[in-house]
Amino acid sequence: MSRSELRTDLDADMIGSILEWTMDRFQDALLTEELDPGLFRKQGSVPERKEARIEQFTEMMRRAIGSEKAQVSGKKG
Repeated sequence: MSRSELRTDLDADMIGSILEWTMDRFQDALLTEELDPGLFRKQGSVPERKEARIEQFTEMMRRAIGSEKAQVSGKKG
C-alpha cells in the first residue's frame, strides 16, 4: 500500500484474502492438471498453455487489486 501498488478503495485484509483464496485454488488446479492430465480436459497439458494460463491469472489479479500505477507498470511492451 505504501508503494501505491494496490487499490486504495479495498481493505488491505480483503486484498490479502482475495489473493490467498484465488492463489490456493489456482495452484490446486495446476497441480491437479499436472498429476492427472485427463481429469478435467480430454487432452493433456501443454507447457505453453500452462505458462499462458499463469500469465493470464497474474494479469487478472493485477487488474483486480492493483492500482492504475501497478497496471501500467505491469504491462509488457
